[in-house]
Amino acid sequence: MVDRRELLVSAALQVMRREGVAAATTRAICTQADMPLGAFHYCFHSKAELFRLILDSDLQESLENAWSALDPALTAEENLSAVVATYWTAVQADPQWCLVLSELTAHCLRDPELAALPARDYARYHTQVIAQLERFLADSGFRCSVEADTLADILIAGLAGITSSWLAHRRDDIARTSLDAFVEMVAATITPAASS
Repeated sequence: MVDRRELLVSAALQVMRREGVAAATTRAICTQADMPLGAFHYCFHSKAELFRLILDSDLQESLENAWSALDPALTAEENLSAVVATYWTAVQADPQWCLVLSELTAHCLRDPELAALPARDYARYHTQVIAQLERFLADSGFRCSVEADTLADILIAGLAGITSSWLAHRRDDIARTSLDAFVEMVAATITPAASS
């Protein structure tokens, strides 16, 4: 039997994808899940708990899958290209999910009860990217001209920015050019140990 919390999370996401975060009232979520209104308050202490689960579900499966493609035998640019390509395939496959995440993050930042969620989510994501970068550098013997935590922030911010721009203009050619340039710039900070 499917857990009621999972059904409510799924219902909330359906409402958000269709109508936006503001439309995801407890009543709308329960209606979507075909449950009585009391079921929400039985399963969750607050909407903050629901939003936390939604943000946690993201983290960020697309990039977790992307990092698994790293190959120490390839150049830094080839590896970054593979990571970015995997991430971008996930973005293009589900732009509504990207919109929900963007909208949910902005919503949380404006709500005192929820304001800490984006920072917590970012910190966890940032830690994962640092770990993947450090593993790659150790396995490949490459060196980086910037600290791993700085490079992780650059990667997260760059991909988020290009994603946001693409959601606005939906021009695949522009996004692809930007992604290629971004990869080239980031790869320039990573060199074989012998040359550093």
